[in-house]
Amino acid sequence: MAYYNGSASSFAELQSHLVDALVDQGWILSSGILSKGSAFVRPYVSSTTTTTEGPGLLIQMGDGQSGAAIVNPAPNAARLGRPGSADRFEGVSFPAEYFIHVFDDPDEVYVILRFNIDRYFWLAFGSSSLNTAGTGNWLSGCARQGYITATGPTTGYLISPTSGGVGSANTASGASVSGGLFWNTQKMTLAGGLGEFVNAGLNSLSWNGTSNTGTNNAAERLHAVGFIAPLVERSPSPWNSEAVLLPIQPHVTVSESKVVMVADLQNARYLRIDNYEPGQIFSIGPESWKVYPFYLKNTVSRDGGSAVNHTGTFGMAIRYDGA
Repeated sequence: MAYYNGSASSFAELQSHLVDALVDQGWILSSGILSKGSAFVRPYVSSTTTTTEGPGLLIQMGDGQSGAAIVNPAPNAARLGRPGSADRFEGVSFPAEYFIHVFDDPDEVYVILRFNIDRYFWLAFGSSSLNTAGTGNWLSGCARQGYITATGPTTGYLISPTSGGVGSANTASGASVSGGLFWNTQKMTLAGGLGEFVNAGLNSLSWNGTSNTGTNNAAERLHAVGFIAPLVERSPSPWNSEAVLLPIQPHVTVSESKVVMVADLQNARYLRIDNYEPGQIFSIGPESWKVYPFYLKNTVSRDGGSAVNHTGTFGMAIRYDGA
């Protein structure tokens, strides 16, 4: 594993630091595409503010490349950036501090940007350690690919211990994201929807996740939080105030209302951060972990809410071996 930390003056500079870190860790760069094993990713910076693409650092992921093009890309790109124009979605003020965690066996990459003192945006992608009918490649981001142009009273982050995100289009009645890693429990029926997928090859699909078909088909939903929600609700412990590291294991619904686990993230865990500070490093036995909120920590409204400007005390811990 490797850890990189520094300052970026723009999204373009953040992209450059990410490329350098991945090349340093054995990824191959060719025609703007980085590859390792079955994973092929194309990082790029956008300044667009439309419902199909938003500003920030984006990752397009696929299973191969043809020149400068990704082969069999996921339907949407994952995006690190401001989710939308509403006041509850704050934008980045540069310079900002970045944290990049790179792992192998399996390959997993986590990119976090801290800005405006205590706000966080993130990207994550990698290859699953599970055997699936697909390649097992996965990706996720804090914002959907498209920019939320709605600014109504129901626009903002929507996250709770059991669910997150809204499945309708870019209107004031459905313009929300959870902000959490595999925490979006509904499918977004909009071009430029969630860039959160696993190439599992289930339900006659190559990439399982939000396919933007215009329907809210449960079989197309992909998330991890709904299957461990009781543990999320009971953390941290009222007895000793400790929070448990919970596995991040995205599932897909298949026929007869059954679910299949399609990925098992090896180097990240869900964590209720009530009693942890963002950026804090703690150890359990021989392992160290670094704490990140999904966006902005709020202990007063610790269980999140609807159309809020924070993500409660929901966050993640990433395996850490930095100095």
